[in-house]
Amino acid sequence: MANGDDARMGTKLYSNFIAAGLPPPLMRIEALIGGGTNAANDLWQLAELVRSLVPTMEKFGVATAKEVGVDDLSERLVAEAIDSQSVLVDRSEIAAWSRKKWN
Repeated sequence: MANGDDARMGTKLYSNFIAAGLPPPLMRIEALIGGGTNAANDLWQLAELVRSLVPTMEKFGVATAKEVGVDDLSERLVAEAIDSQSVLVDRSEIAAWSRKKWN
């Protein structure tokens, strides 16, 4: 990513735990999925995530707040989901955890 974040870190968690000397982690993946008005809350969350990223987008010349249109982004996303009868498969999140055994 332009700001130096590793967008694939979730898939690297296992090897990072091992490299850190931790036991192999348990891992889970979760993704939001929904359609039409049932996806409204997920789309609102997505729009708020985009809102939080606007300063970084502007810093790196990706887009301006005006181009993104964050003030009505969630409403536009919901309207599009309803009009197109589409299903939203949102970002996935990977979690990992382990417990080191103490002697």
